[in-house]
Amino acid sequence: MSLCGIGIDVTDIGRIERLVATGGDRFVRRWFTSPEVDECRDSRGRTSPHRLAVRFAAKEAAWKALGGDAREGVPWRLIEVRSSRAGGFSVSFSGRLADSHTEGLTFHISVSTTGTTATVFTVAEREDVGLPGDSSAADRP
Repeated sequence: MSLCGIGIDVTDIGRIERLVATGGDRFVRRWFTSPEVDECRDSRGRTSPHRLAVRFAAKEAAWKALGGDAREGVPWRLIEVRSSRAGGFSVSFSGRLADSHTEGLTFHISVSTTGTTATVFTVAEREDVGLPGDSSAADRP
């Protein structure tokens, strides 16, 4: 595997709470997919700002790992962060981000939260593919 990029983001959970309180569904629909929002509901069916903050930070970190430029206009709903069966998170891309640039990438996501922040570190790597007849890629650890 070859390292393709790394990204980190620290998100203030209180900021997400304020954005949800003032922007409501408009903010949530702009940033998150329906499956993401469904996973962020608490036992009472309310959207959890803490859970949204983790996904918000993960999207930012994944975008940075891709080498994305914020001046390009970040397509936040095209980056989807979901809970994985193993208890972690996975990231997938759709639309214009689901192209040869993201194809074959594996993302490793590490999350750490406190009562006030969500920190996400992401590593993007790609399977080494050697040239035809080149066995050197297969020989690497």
